[in-house]
Amino acid sequence: MFYNWASEHPVGALLVGLAIVVALVAFAANYAERKQEVSKAAKSIVQKHAKALRRRRDQTVFFGAYQEVNIDRWIKEKEHFYRNVLIFDLPGARDPATLLKYESDKDFEAFCFDLIEDAVRREDDVVDDPGDIVDPIDFERWCAEQLRVQGWEARTTKGSGDQGADVIADREGVRVVLQCKLYSKAVGNKAVQEAYAAMQFEGADLACVVTNAAYTKAARALAGQTGVLLLHRDDMLDFDEVLGGRDEPDEIDDSSESDKGPIEDTAEIFAREGDKALELVSSRPRLWEFLLVEELLRSRLASLKDEAKDIDRIRARRSRKKYGLARYLEFSGEMVAKLGEQAQRAMTCINDDIPAALGPPGTPADPAQLLQAVETLEGYVLEALDFEMEVARIEPPEAFRAVHETFTGIGAAAVTVLEAFADRWSAALRALEDGSREFDVHVKFELPQLTRAADELEKVNIGT
Repeated sequence: MFYNWASEHPVGALLVGLAIVVALVAFAANYAERKQEVSKAAKSIVQKHAKALRRRRDQTVFFGAYQEVNIDRWIKEKEHFYRNVLIFDLPGARDPATLLKYESDKDFEAFCFDLIEDAVRREDDVVDDPGDIVDPIDFERWCAEQLRVQGWEARTTKGSGDQGADVIADREGVRVVLQCKLYSKAVGNKAVQEAYAAMQFEGADLACVVTNAAYTKAARALAGQTGVLLLHRDDMLDFDEVLGGRDEPDEIDDSSESDKGPIEDTAEIFAREGDKALELVSSRPRLWEFLLVEELLRSRLASLKDEAKDIDRIRARRSRKKYGLARYLEFSGEMVAKLGEQAQRAMTCINDDIPAALGPPGTPADPAQLLQAVETLEGYVLEALDFEMEVARIEPPEAFRAVHETFTGIGAAAVTVLEAFADRWSAALRALEDGSREFDVHVKFELPQLTRAADELEKVNIGT
């Protein structure tokens, strides 16, 4: 019929044909423009998450039992990123029909997988800005990577059985242990103690503490006494230079602390603890050592309570870091084990270290050891607070939601236990002042959240 009409109206048929051609060209141009827009958006989204994708690639690719490279988990990770992150940020994704097209377009999915691989390869050549790291475990891995770049054989310990060493590095017969602290406050001498203990346990030649923050005066004094090096994260970029370019660890001293001044005496250390603490150490009235511990505990509780309040503010934020199953299992399992171990150390501090620093009746107490013991207790509470702050920033996988909820309040619980110890100390001290000869302040550093979390983790493990 159209043929007959075209035969009778050749000019009209020509115009219709031209219109069809123009429409097809316009459609093709619009399609190409649309495709280019979507491709550009996909590249931008992938690039935005390049660092996280590279980290997940490193966490999910491993050697199998036969030394074959196993990429199964990495493939699933790319699929997860594509279906749960990327396509939801593409143009038109709010339209269900468009979103369905993205989900079912295998060619586009393959294109995006290529984008991911390209972005990860480019990211391999980029050194992470340590200032962007917010995960303590990532900070440990970053420190280890900086050592590997400089020729050390470095490994992270994942917090199990290495007596405080987060990173162990070897090169040409020299062993170094690192205690890595990603803190929001100054690092105390507890980290120095852990690094020194790790050096003894591992038979290492040198121990270092690395942090993004500053160090307390007491930490610097103890480091000077033990030979532990106190480093800032930026020092890891030139680790060998920090060591003075020396190959023999016996020649390495604490000269990296030289810009911080000489090791301070007791009076200088306690001058930073406040007028009351300094007066007690200087004048040493009756029961001064007991009064000193009371003052040190009370002065720290105020700031610890303020920090506990910050957790509620962080929890109120809507933005969360999403953790996968493997990553969350690693994170929660390590922290439960670590906090449990440190609870035992806190008990040792209360039952052994403080009495030892007080000394036998009739002998003078050691104020520096008393300060060190109190800072050890403070450090444990800070670990619990930092852990809960990290938990507040995380969106757990559904399978671990019950585990995640058990961690709520663990920081405040640690503060409460320390406050209970301070209250018992004050009550016993008042009794001493009234003539009592008894001084019993034993307190159990137990956090019920750890027991509940361990039980919930066990259920997840059994279920998986």
